[in-house]
Amino acid sequence: MKAAFFDIDGTLVSGFSGVSFFEFLANKNKFRKKNRDGLVKAVKQYKVSKITYEQLAVIWGQEIASGLKGQKRTEIYGLSSEFWQYVKPKFAVWAKKLISLFNSHQFNTIAISGSPIELLNLYKEKLDFQNVYATTVETKNDIYTGKLIINLVLGKEKEMIVNNVVIKDHIDLKESFGFGDNEHDRAFLDKVGHPIVISSESSLKHFAKKQGWPIFNFSDDVFEKVKALL
Repeated sequence: MKAAFFDIDGTLVSGFSGVSFFEFLANKNKFRKKNRDGLVKAVKQYKVSKITYEQLAVIWGQEIASGLKGQKRTEIYGLSSEFWQYVKPKFAVWAKKLISLFNSHQFNTIAISGSPIELLNLYKEKLDFQNVYATTVETKNDIYTGKLIINLVLGKEKEMIVNNVVIKDHIDLKESFGFGDNEHDRAFLDKVGHPIVISSESSLKHFAKKQGWPIFNFSDDVFEKVKALL
């Protein structure tokens, strides 16, 4: 089986949709405001190089787990549908068409993101991904416990997921595609036969140039460019 691996934030949607989601939940009193503030502060510090990506990842997991503790999972999922109207305009115009293109060519379309699983399940529904993997907080009896199960902001966690999927689904990596914008997306970009970098100004862009990987801008018609490659 062939696969198409996708990162989300910065690749298919502009900005940090995960942060926007928790800001949205905080405004609904479904996420602790002090944890929302912690997330926003950490992202700002990362953008101006005051903290590393790895430090951001650790803070991300801690704030999400703490901020959701005590909330009902069903209520959070219910609000995620409302959030779609906010985030939909931020997606690349070609995003859904591109995923549909891979689905029509019998690819396993997979999203792997550091954003919360509640958000990724929404994207699965709206964009027709076949499988999604994301940062996950434990629940018991529909209540978030505050324990972090997996943090997919971390590259090593992404790589673990990719390796498991490759084995479980017998993925032909040589014929597979990957789309990412961040150095940590090399968890799958390094493995696939067709790695593609989207609108990246990070060190990934410089690495991609050396490797001869295609680099597309968010505003490009990525659908037509990939269709030609297929």
